[in-house]
Amino acid sequence: MAINKKMITKAVILSEMNYSESSKILHGYTEEKGKIPIMAKGALRPKSPLVTLAQTFVHGELSLSCGRNFYYLNSGRLIDSNLNLRKSFSKMIYSSLLVELVNKSTLEGHGTKKLYELIAKTLKLISNCEESRELDILLAFLMKYVTFVGYRPKLPREPMESMVFKNQEGGIVEGSPTESGGTVISIEESKYLSNLLLKPLDQVYLELNDKEKRKLLNLLLDYAQWNLDVKQLNTLQFIL
Repeated sequence: MAINKKMITKAVILSEMNYSESSKILHGYTEEKGKIPIMAKGALRPKSPLVTLAQTFVHGELSLSCGRNFYYLNSGRLIDSNLNLRKSFSKMIYSSLLVELVNKSTLEGHGTKKLYELIAKTLKLISNCEESRELDILLAFLMKYVTFVGYRPKLPREPMESMVFKNQEGGIVEGSPTESGGTVISIEESKYLSNLLLKPLDQVYLELNDKEKRKLLNLLLDYAQWNLDVKQLNTLQFIL
């Protein structure tokens, strides 16, 4: 298979799969090309210089050659290994959910620099934050991700007497869940969602208890899957 054009690009590795006895097939979300398939030949050999680059969650600057079906990883520079994600069960699961959602909701050759930066920053923050902040950062990522890809949820500017979140209505609307389904949303939860969307990823958000945050996690994941046509997220079995 002919290999021609070369390029250097920054990328976050979304997934890895063993290929033959010594190689890996990766999916990387790049700064310039969006999501691309990458063949990392020899990456399974312990002494290969590609070992540290060809791993899920890694953020690196990659030297690639363009082939007919894959980009081929020649070499690269590690920007951030996000090593702490592998040292904590919760960090590992939250980050795995993030990259699985991105991988399953993005077509090859599609993406933006803005999304690349969001993915890279979120993984770095989850890797380095205290355990109490992990879920806040994941929730903020979900709000920003669905917004950046064109499905910003409706959020009220002023509190309404009764609020429900409905996928079919595109977010929070006034009404009762008994009328046509939906999830009841409190004023505090509505304000929290607004903070997640409008404030920086690493800024402190309004306090909600763990039960309320997990309720919103379930809600936002369902909303993302509904709009992005993602049928199944395997990581969910470890969370919800």
